[in-house]
Amino acid sequence: MPEVVTGEAAWIGVRTGAVAVVTTVVAAAFGVQLAATVVLVPLVGWLAGFGFACLFGAFASRLSSPHQFPFVILAVFLPIFLVSWAFFPLDGAPAWLRWPSLVNPMTHLVTLMRAAALGIGDRYEVVLSSGALLAFAALAWLLAVRWLRRALIA
Repeated sequence: MPEVVTGEAAWIGVRTGAVAVVTTVVAAAFGVQLAATVVLVPLVGWLAGFGFACLFGAFASRLSSPHQFPFVILAVFLPIFLVSWAFFPLDGAPAWLRWPSLVNPMTHLVTLMRAAALGIGDRYEVVLSSGALLAFAALAWLLAVRWLRRALIA
C-alpha cells in the first residue's frame, strides 16, 4: 500500500511542480521581478502537491461514493485556502483568525512560494514553513497509507 500512495502522490507532485513553473514563467513574462531562489519553486510545488494528494487521497478512501468528494473540497480545502494568507495578509486580522493559519499547510506553502519566487520573507519564516510543510506531507502520507489500507482490506 505505501508504494501505491507514494507513486500516485509523487506523480501529482510532479504535475503540481510543473504548474508552479508555468505560473512563474507567466508572471515573469508580465514583468514580475523574480529572485535567484526561483529555482526552488518546482521543489516547493512538488512537496505541496505530494502532501495535498496524500491528504485528499486519505479522505477519498473514506467516501462511499465519488459524488461525495465535492463535500470534502468544501469542508476541507476551501477553509484551508481562505485562511492561508493567499488573498490578504492576516497581520491585521483578529487573533482567532490568525492562530488557525499557523497550523495551516497552505499558509506555509504561500510563504515558501513567495520566498522562492520573489525573495520575500526572512530565513526564520522559510525554515519554519519548510519544516511545517515537510511535517504536513509526512503526516498526510501516513494517514493516506493507513486509511487506504483499511478501506481496501475491509
